[in-house]
Amino acid sequence: MKIFFSRNDSKRSLRRPARRRLLSGLFTLLAVFLECPAWPVFGFSDHIQEKNPLAKEGIEVFADQFFKDALAKEYVPGAVFVLVKGQDLILEKGYGFADLERQIPADPDESIFRAGSNAKLLTTIAVLQASDRGLVDLNADIDNYLKSIKVRRRFPQPVTLRRLLTHTSGFDDRFLSQHVRRREDLVPFGAFLEKWMPLQIVPPGKIIIYSDFGMALAGLIVQEVASVPYEEYVRTNIFEPLEMRNSHFVPAPEEAKRLATGYKFGKGKFSPYPYDFLQIPAGSGFNTTAADMAHLMTAVLGGGAYHGRRVLEEATTKEFLSRQFMPHSSLSGMAYGFEEYEYNNQTFLIKAGAAAGFECLMAIFPEKNIGFWLSYNRSSGFYWKYLAAFMDRFFPAEKKSVSPEEAEKEKTDLAPFLGYYRHLPYSVNTFQKIASLVEQVKVTKRGNMLQVFGAEFYPDEPLLFQRSYDTRHIAFQVEKNKVRYLFFGKSAYERLSGLGTFPAQVGLLAIFAVFFATPVILALSGLPKKTLSRTRLENRIRWIPAACGALNLIFLGFLGLRLMNLDVWEFAYGIPTGIKILLAVPILTGLTAILYGILIYLMWKRRLFSVAARIFYTDAWLASLFFIIFLNSWNLLGWRG
Repeated sequence: MKIFFSRNDSKRSLRRPARRRLLSGLFTLLAVFLECPAWPVFGFSDHIQEKNPLAKEGIEVFADQFFKDALAKEYVPGAVFVLVKGQDLILEKGYGFADLERQIPADPDESIFRAGSNAKLLTTIAVLQASDRGLVDLNADIDNYLKSIKVRRRFPQPVTLRRLLTHTSGFDDRFLSQHVRRREDLVPFGAFLEKWMPLQIVPPGKIIIYSDFGMALAGLIVQEVASVPYEEYVRTNIFEPLEMRNSHFVPAPEEAKRLATGYKFGKGKFSPYPYDFLQIPAGSGFNTTAADMAHLMTAVLGGGAYHGRRVLEEATTKEFLSRQFMPHSSLSGMAYGFEEYEYNNQTFLIKAGAAAGFECLMAIFPEKNIGFWLSYNRSSGFYWKYLAAFMDRFFPAEKKSVSPEEAEKEKTDLAPFLGYYRHLPYSVNTFQKIASLVEQVKVTKRGNMLQVFGAEFYPDEPLLFQRSYDTRHIAFQVEKNKVRYLFFGKSAYERLSGLGTFPAQVGLLAIFAVFFATPVILALSGLPKKTLSRTRLENRIRWIPAACGALNLIFLGFLGLRLMNLDVWEFAYGIPTGIKILLAVPILTGLTAILYGILIYLMWKRRLFSVAARIFYTDAWLASLFFIIFLNSWNLLGWRG
């Protein structure tokens, strides 16, 4: 059952025309890192086929029919949506339920949704306010402002607020331990950052590496220069002037009753997530309503003011919505807080957010003076589908297909670009690094075109390739005469070689598995056969490599199963207990390998077994040692969270 809930007649402070032409270029969704296939359009009525399809009525018919079909197909309990043009509210509606158990409809005015990384926009506004007021210089080293903590540096280039706001400070990121289950478990903002701030992995100002912690560091600077807690600063300087009365970081008791419930879906049923608390709210989350976000977008599109109350200077607002960094002039890049995104040959600004059981997306089209915000209560990537459906329906791009003959006109040596690339960031020094194993992309070729991200790219300029059916590009960066980075949109990928690639890692695991399983099979089969002398010793020795191999196989098997069936949001609280227990196994097998080494020495000294058996057991012992090194390289030796 789905409910449509509209507040077009509510007591909203935005001016509403009876009819309004809507935008040209609405919905974009987060291309966080990968391309998104187009969502099929669900048999829309002929009502949209009119001279002005972007009028309020056309948008509303489209949204109603899309959400009616898509919420059911995607198992999304409810959604809220708001779209503004300049100072005018064009459409504000709720669909489905904010809470399934209590059967509470999703209400854009009343339902409070978790906004995740949309908090980065609040932090960006706060930093730009501090700049407008002369409290900070965006180009100064942050050490000039940080008093309570010291951030570790690996490179001489300065870390500036400009670089923090554009995710070019060079810091890695981490998801582990960003949340706690109880409010009393929260630690002071600065103390948490000082303890858990990730390492710098590239020099500042070089490439875009999305970082919750980098943005949180910018929020801490606002707290220090303003001499008030970050949350209080945002409430006084952003929420109050924008009349965002239902926005907060930690809900009061009366507000908690209006919180939407976040869900996961599995085995045919919805399961609610409990509410949790954020260690770095400046980087990763707050709570809000669609109506409040309409106020924020109105201020952004209105030159920094809402109903005469200014939160940013007009020139600063223009800078806020302007490109500040790009890895290549032909690629999309970063504004302050916002990310540029291209779809159907149009470029606009987006900021997605996520929390346990929630996702949202803000899209701003500065040239068209349009903005929208969409939120819903299940983690599913649902907004990608809305973007594809909306853009393909209202703003389809003329497909620009390149024929193989045209692409072959200028021969290009593609060999330097081929291979595997790993997405950045990848949490260099924590357990989370293992996720990067499946975040690799492979660049291959067909004729004179590169194949990657499910598409073909033909040579445009040196180190630049254009997608065969539109205007999007990929670019490469060379260091020391070798291709080092691949860029697509704002995302960066570093090139891998040798053992770092996915096939090589899978091959290593297969080799380890053979050397671990064979001693177990031999021991259970009574092989190698006993000799006439030292029979008892040989019989006992066979079980040491078998035990070591069995433990390693158990570790690999259960870790794989646990990771495949684990809800990713469990990692928000650190390494889950079940995985911590599993991570004790390699420590035990490491100790067993030491005893194993003593037995290998005795085996050769006393000439136990046949020569072939001795060689095999020695190889199996070496495999167990290399396995420890392998696990350490993936931060799986011990509890590195």
